[in-house]
Amino acid sequence: MKKEPDIPEVSDQISCPYCEGPVEGMEAYCKKCQVEFEECWECSQPIKKDTEECPHCGATRVRV
Repeated sequence: MKKEPDIPEVSDQISCPYCEGPVEGMEAYCKKCQVEFEECWECSQPIKKDTEECPHCGATRVRV
């Protein structure tokens, strides 16, 4: 009998990139470390709200 490979369970839940706690609901807020998030304008990863540089891709905000 051939054994099926272990496939990790895929979850739609987002983890906080700073404390690995769960980011709940659509509010994009980590209750564990109390950080509010927004989406990076380049790589779409969660970053702290009002951050000037994305820690994931290094993109910076365009100032007008």
